[in-house]
Amino acid sequence: MEGHAITNTLVKTLGEPFAGARAALRPVLIHAHSQFSVYRESMAKAGISARELHTCDPLRLLEALAPLEGDAFYRLADEAFVTADEVVDLEASSGTTGHRKRRAITYRDEIVESKFLARLFRVCGLGDTDLVACLDTGPLTLMVSFTRALEEMGVAEAYALSAGPDPAATIDNLLVLDPTVIVTVPSVLERCLDILVRGLAGRPNAKLRALVYVGEPLRSATHARLVDDLGLEVFAYYGASETSALGIECQAHDGIHLFNEQNFFEISTEGPGDTHGRLLVTTLHQEGLPLLRYSLGDLVKLRSGPCACGLPDPRVDVIGRTDGSVSLLGVKVSYDGIRRAAYREMSTQGLIEVVLSDDDGDKMTIVLPNDMAADELLIRRSLTGKEPELAYLFAGKFVELELTFANDAHFQDARKEKRVVDLRRG
Repeated sequence: MEGHAITNTLVKTLGEPFAGARAALRPVLIHAHSQFSVYRESMAKAGISARELHTCDPLRLLEALAPLEGDAFYRLADEAFVTADEVVDLEASSGTTGHRKRRAITYRDEIVESKFLARLFRVCGLGDTDLVACLDTGPLTLMVSFTRALEEMGVAEAYALSAGPDPAATIDNLLVLDPTVIVTVPSVLERCLDILVRGLAGRPNAKLRALVYVGEPLRSATHARLVDDLGLEVFAYYGASETSALGIECQAHDGIHLFNEQNFFEISTEGPGDTHGRLLVTTLHQEGLPLLRYSLGDLVKLRSGPCACGLPDPRVDVIGRTDGSVSLLGVKVSYDGIRRAAYREMSTQGLIEVVLSDDDGDKMTIVLPNDMAADELLIRRSLTGKEPELAYLFAGKFVELELTFANDAHFQDARKEKRVVDLRRG
């Protein structure tokens, strides 16, 4: 493509594009331009004409586009429900971020996604003799999609289980199934870990051999207990509600493989030699909601050298978020979202500190200025009644909500930066 400048010279491709990348990308660009005003505007700003979509190198065209993020994504998601044919499902993020990220899923998307998930599970060694228990708090949308993929790849059995507020009952139900593999969210597992260890100690013939964690990082202390105390092989799954599956850890346990025949990956760095930065994703086979250079909000670090497993796909470690969010029982909790909710009924916006702890069970403590103490009941109602994900966690007694109040000096180191304090063990 001549005459078009690359938008960001510090954005670079992760790994070599696979042989069919250009052929797969061209119809994605054409579809995006024809169906979505967001992309037509973006391409117009980059100086890309409709004719060039059919004639120019699609990888060079992609490089000219600004990353997709913020309000542009929400506009795109809204358009998808108008433009996409055969929408059969809706997937929404379980995040308190001020907006819920939604994805329109077509019948073709479901088929493609299930086949790809099956491939990922094979990478971490699941096979036809495995009985897999997929455990999460409700709703179980993600876990149901996992069970469909597992059944497609031919495991012996696959179950989707809901973890209730009673960890002992949850583990009792889990052990009755005697699974060989558990798929779960780390913070769900951590609530039940002590009970699981004791339960397995009383079942010397239990078949459990592996665990796949999804949705959030696994703390090093928890990982050590799973490996050392239970003798499990532990794998990290990586995905997002906007994109579904992105990658998984292989049996070499040397980072998460990002499979670039399903998505095209780039990393936005601070300098040319940096190996960490924002991950950008371009979906190659997502029909309902095609994404071009979408910024997930994840910070990743690229691993160097080939993997011992032989897979050529790039490997990364997910090292954090760009939006200050953390995960609580699989729910993405955003500082900004909680701040908006706490101050929703107030005439001004002020200071706030969010503290996560688990000394006596999972707890979210929200610290506000002293002059808001008189409005405690109103604030509590706003947090629990207007934020569906938080309401579910609090009403189900999965998480305790505590409101405390402090003088301005307490917040003095948080005036310029978002502040989420994570005091959870591990």
